[in-house]
Amino acid sequence: MLKILSFLLTLLIFLSGCAGPATFDRGSTPPLARKAIALMPFENFSDKKEGVEKGLPCARRWFKNAGFEIVPDEVVKKFLLQHEIRSAGRFSDKTIRAMDRELGVAYILLGNVNLCSDDPLLSISTRLVSVPDGNVVWGGHASRSGEEFKTALGLGKITTLAELAPVVIDELFFPLKRFAPPDSAEREKWHFRVAVMPFENLSTHKDAGIIITYLFLSGIAQKTGWATVEYGKVWNTLVSENYPYRGELDYDTLQALGKKLGVQGIMLGTVEKYSEGVGTRGQVIPEVAISLRLLYVPNKTIIWADRLGATGEDDILVLDWGRIRTADKVAEKVIKKLVQRLPYIEDNKICFEP
Repeated sequence: MLKILSFLLTLLIFLSGCAGPATFDRGSTPPLARKAIALMPFENFSDKKEGVEKGLPCARRWFKNAGFEIVPDEVVKKFLLQHEIRSAGRFSDKTIRAMDRELGVAYILLGNVNLCSDDPLLSISTRLVSVPDGNVVWGGHASRSGEEFKTALGLGKITTLAELAPVVIDELFFPLKRFAPPDSAEREKWHFRVAVMPFENLSTHKDAGIIITYLFLSGIAQKTGWATVEYGKVWNTLVSENYPYRGELDYDTLQALGKKLGVQGIMLGTVEKYSEGVGTRGQVIPEVAISLRLLYVPNKTIIWADRLGATGEDDILVLDWGRIRTADKVAEKVIKKLVQRLPYIEDNKICFEP
């Protein structure tokens, strides 16, 4: 019992230091701040519009306070209207090149709200796309509930979405303070270039396919030696070539698609489970299962495949510490492990663990 009490006391002290919003050191300028960024309107996959209404203004304030050069919101809106852009979550090559000419940006930030509730709870995923080549160079995801900040005495709980949104945004973009854009030498290195297809959704959650697709794009952007084509280019090619964008494509078609996109690999994914069931004690038990296959375009062969599932109860330590309460956070954990298990790049070739 004394050991458990000692563990809990240490954990509470640690969490009290971590629970507050991350602060930005104004004495230093992040490398990325020297590049102009356009923040696109967030897509909303939740049942509430407040996630976008609270999250996007917080994101703009974060970038402004951090010293980043961002394109004014009204300029972005005018561009989207002039080019009749219906979805700000994906862009074609043509649109990205137009952003280069008309907005003069080096990067665009795409985001989506996966989950939002009055509890409060907020989940946001983002990815940073370079202009004009359209590569995904960074991705992030943050999900928090107000309940997570409550201490053993019931203090510290965040009770409103307005209070929670800045905390989620700080956590989401904290890594960008240290992110350095690839220099010319890095860009000239050989990368295994892949296109991520829309994930097939076999779960009961109607938006699970696109949520996992975006989460995977954010995750694979961190993989050394890999380069990912922006999802909008994949989507627009599927539409323009009249390829079915749901269900199976034969390997010959996938090879033709890969050559058109200029990639060496095509990632095929399936969301097998994405749910937030209720346990015997009334607790929410989220569960996610994802399977992946990697097609090598030159010889239209599946060269790697994997599957992984997890629940929110897998990492419980004691007294519910470690419990994950939302499906998107379980999905993030699953995707992180799957990305780690992907083949690695060495000496300009794709390699597999023995």
